[in-house]
Amino acid sequence: MDEECDKAIKLFEEQDRFHNTLNRKKFENSDGLRKKDTQFFAHAKNIDTWWTNLRTLIVNFEIAFNHYITTTGADAVFNHEPFHYTQLKIQKTLPGEGYHVWHTEHHVGFETEPRAFAYSIYLNDVEDGGETEFLNQSTRVKPKKGRIAIWPAGFPYVHRGNPPLKGEKYILTSWMLLRSV
Repeated sequence: MDEECDKAIKLFEEQDRFHNTLNRKKFENSDGLRKKDTQFFAHAKNIDTWWTNLRTLIVNFEIAFNHYITTTGADAVFNHEPFHYTQLKIQKTLPGEGYHVWHTEHHVGFETEPRAFAYSIYLNDVEDGGETEFLNQSTRVKPKKGRIAIWPAGFPYVHRGNPPLKGEKYILTSWMLLRSV
């Protein structure tokens, strides 16, 4: 999967337009904190490019996700309803940047998007920092190229992205929804 991760980073770096992250202060009352990173989203105009370059990565995620919902019993809990993909994004975080506030993926401003699970595919190794940290599980997921982290979007999966201390951090991240929006 190393080659697919490298392709995703290359796809990101070749873009000439990026999105800066939403200022989540008004939604999460995070007192002046602003998530700082750069993001490249999949959308109708570039989906063919994403699929051509990242097909294997997306298929590997699909396999991992199906394994996750089967082994955790989530498919039965959700009455075997199909989950729906939402917009994929590749995100680049520089040393010391990112969004370090404890949060879940259910909060004010996202009521119309019924997020069931969040996931990140780590596209590169980060030697120092950059972990996805889960408060109530006392767990840190170290960014390793090709590693996939999947977790329920709501409480008690309060988490944060710790800043990389050296080097950049690249992830492909998104959510699985209970219904399409």
